[in-house]
Amino acid sequence: MSVSDYYTLTSIAEEDLIEIIRFSVVEFGKQQTLKHLQAIHEVSEYVGRNHKILRSRSEFAVDCSILIYPVEKYYMLCHAVSEEHILVLGYLANERDIPNIIKRNSYAINQEISKFMGQRWS
Repeated sequence: MSVSDYYTLTSIAEEDLIEIIRFSVVEFGKQQTLKHLQAIHEVSEYVGRNHKILRSRSEFAVDCSILIYPVEKYYMLCHAVSEEHILVLGYLANERDIPNIIKRNSYAINQEISKFMGQRWS
């Protein structure tokens, strides 16, 4: 897991970022990809510090609340773990069916959150 002061990336989120990088380099080049990644990082930190402004989305049949925030051409899915820290669960392209993806992956999402919480408090 990658960690910042305000957010932690799950292994799924890391994989999503790798795919974003691969796509972005081919489509836009290295310079634009670096700008894109910087924007994702800045938004992830902003949401980590200010997640209380977001509406918690518990209607997706997940055992926890999911926060969704747009970043570049994606939606960041995350879960608040403290006053100023989020667990980033993934980055999904904004044209995808986010509610159904979350419902289909609710078990994996809950596992990622439980794994993080177990590591954090042990």
